[in-house]
Amino acid sequence: MSYPKNDSQSNADEILVSNRGEVAVLSLNRPSSANALTSSMAASIFEQLEILKNDPEVSAIVITGVGKTFSAGGDIEELQRWQRYSAYERQTLLVRLQKAALTWAEFPKLTVAAVNGVAAGAGLDLLLGSDIAIAGESVYFVSAFSKIGLIPDLGGTWLFPKLIGLARSKWLMLTNEKIDAKQALEWGMIAKVVPDDEVLEQAVLLAKQITSTVPKETITELKQLLAVGSGSLAGALTDAATSQSLLIDTKGHQKLIAEFLARRK
Repeated sequence: MSYPKNDSQSNADEILVSNRGEVAVLSLNRPSSANALTSSMAASIFEQLEILKNDPEVSAIVITGVGKTFSAGGDIEELQRWQRYSAYERQTLLVRLQKAALTWAEFPKLTVAAVNGVAAGAGLDLLLGSDIAIAGESVYFVSAFSKIGLIPDLGGTWLFPKLIGLARSKWLMLTNEKIDAKQALEWGMIAKVVPDDEVLEQAVLLAKQITSTVPKETITELKQLLAVGSGSLAGALTDAATSQSLLIDTKGHQKLIAEFLARRK
């Protein structure tokens, strides 16, 4: 099976990584194409996340877009080329895209989306996998998939109902109506709305505030519990007891509890 270069190989220029202290900023870098996601970008995202996951000096990652758009979704030109492939070949490429989205959603460190512009389609799916999303005042969100006869394929069919409920998810996916940042905040898609020119700085600041006060082991355990969930309250309590018993042994917890007790004296 052979693909055009930009359908199979990563391109480092499409994903930029910079550091703000212990916070890494991962930037989607195709501003001339509204940061539309390609298979090669997905490969680069996955590669960079694997590096950052194992970097002890990085405690959190902020994802954003270069230019005025977060991401307009999947690249339409690449999608059209996929018509020449077999269903198996298309699925192989989709799995590559999904691998990046899943790695982001299950990343063990804190993840924050700095939504600096329009988030549509696959770009919207991607940001929903973040732990926390901050958006600019003028940002809008749109599912867009059904507009071209497709369905959300980077996690939207699972993430949307968890965040905003089934009824709103169906409405958003089937009408393709845009919702602004204020409405997205009210629905629970994002956590905060800030002035457009402060999105990235606010996201980095929040990441630093959280990771400077919450131990990394606590962040990882909490993320895992919330992601996996449980079919019952009893199950959730059992899972929490298991995690809590392990966290009590961590240096992070022991340091914080000692500081708390010292302040009471």
